[in-house]
Amino acid sequence: MRGSSLPVTPLQMADSLAEILARYTRHPVVLGRSDAEVYQLVAPDKPTLFLKYSAAYGAGRRDEAARLRWLHGKLPVPEVVHLHEDEHSTALVMTAVPGSDLTKFNGERSKVKRRLTEELARALRRFHTLEPRGCPFDHSAAREIERLEARVSKREASVGESPGLRDARAKLGALRAVLPEETLVLTHGDACLPNVLVMGRELSGFVDLGAAGLGDRYRDLERACWSLSYNYGESYDEVFLSAYGIMELDRTKLSFYRELEFFSFDETVP
Repeated sequence: MRGSSLPVTPLQMADSLAEILARYTRHPVVLGRSDAEVYQLVAPDKPTLFLKYSAAYGAGRRDEAARLRWLHGKLPVPEVVHLHEDEHSTALVMTAVPGSDLTKFNGERSKVKRRLTEELARALRRFHTLEPRGCPFDHSAAREIERLEARVSKREASVGESPGLRDARAKLGALRAVLPEETLVLTHGDACLPNVLVMGRELSGFVDLGAAGLGDRYRDLERACWSLSYNYGESYDEVFLSAYGIMELDRTKLSFYRELEFFSFDETVP
């Protein structure tokens, strides 16, 4: 029996995707905040794969596939095995990155977590010092706000104006009014502990790269600090920032990216 079944039939998939899935047992992965269903694909004598599946058509899987292909050979990231898109669904099949994500060590002694926190800092510095020339993915703060404004406009076109949407526009306007000065580097885009893997306490890879691209390093520093406090405890963000090399933290800038990260509005209720 399969570990899990997808809510589509093989007739709704390209033959090549159905063939891949037919050879594997699927196990749901519930860690993280992915907007897709995530499955680990396991079969005897075959390499482990991962599948990200969305029941509705959307650009998310295509965006992640494009970023993985651009990063291939530059950083340890999954390789794209198959990308499937049709009117029913989108699906991305990737190779597995070896190692354990950093949340697997939540219960370890403080000495271990401190060492892993320092490794996270080194891993993100490696990401941020990668040559960004030619990267086509714009995740500057202004571009991120434009994307959010487009989502609000799309909802307005569907249901009309509402107090919730007016509030969302006001919040985005307030963020646009205080756009920070940015130094663009290559950023992960979701630099939380579940998305950084280690093996032997050293970096083995990055995952969940659908928002990777050019942005300010504070975009990743904010996510890392938040995730460290949530998973390891309040003091580890200071360990991280010191190991990264931040001598004087720009708290206003950090707060801006946190506000941007947690911006939300109800896209289902008028």
